[in-house]
Amino acid sequence: MTLAHPAILALAMAMVSGWLWFERSAQAQEALPDTLIFAAMPGNPLNQVGVPLIRDVYAELGIRIQVREVPPARARAMLRDQQVDGVIARPAGLNRQIPNAVPIEVPLTQLQLVAFARNDGVTGLRQGGHYRLGLLRGVTSGLDALPVEPILTNTTEQLMELLARNRIDVAVDSDLVGAYFIQRNGLKDLRIVSAPLKIVPVYHYLESRHRALVPRVRKVLERLSQNGELAARHAAFAQQLKLEDITLPVAEQLTPADLKIERHVWMGPLPTLGRRPALTP
Repeated sequence: MTLAHPAILALAMAMVSGWLWFERSAQAQEALPDTLIFAAMPGNPLNQVGVPLIRDVYAELGIRIQVREVPPARARAMLRDQQVDGVIARPAGLNRQIPNAVPIEVPLTQLQLVAFARNDGVTGLRQGGHYRLGLLRGVTSGLDALPVEPILTNTTEQLMELLARNRIDVAVDSDLVGAYFIQRNGLKDLRIVSAPLKIVPVYHYLESRHRALVPRVRKVLERLSQNGELAARHAAFAQQLKLEDITLPVAEQLTPADLKIERHVWMGPLPTLGRRPALTP
């Protein structure tokens, strides 16, 4: 039996050592965090869908999540300053406001923005003239070419209360979220008075230091989207709200022309997950 030359043996040992170092380094780079902290909008009923959904997605990756409910403006500041690891769900475009917000490019759902009004005020709106418009800060604000300077609120609940108390004449917000507070707070005079004026996809966002997680999270969400689970979770929530009970018949609904909202302000229709199509001018 011939022993290996010392130089060859040393080279082999160096190669093995180098390979082990490389493997340990790669494993360290792929190590996943134990826990991530995500911001969510306080009091948003869609958290009933979004939080369990995101919790389940990260559980598949062996990661726990914690949720901090903070107003949208504060959530944006916390994300910008890396005080949170991401946000549960926000409308498309957050990454244009905050460069370190990385969207997972699989829509969780879509916000269908509709007009709400008091049932006894629809005739006056259709006849034209000045009206008071309410919008949700950070979701439906930031629009131009509107008929009046809008009144902004921090929550949909505040928006619906202003409408019920005749402080505004029209509120534009998500059909599902508005309907939830109308029914929960017994605001029986309020109605959805238009088909969707704007449809906005909603995404989950990670802070850029977790960019390596994006492909893994996207893969899980793609599977849930393709197998119908995403749509099923949101449909189950929507079914509880019975939108048809508080929506004006199509023939009586307001149009963008009635509301003096220029068409170019609003996005064109996207797939609606089985709900009403967006209005066309």
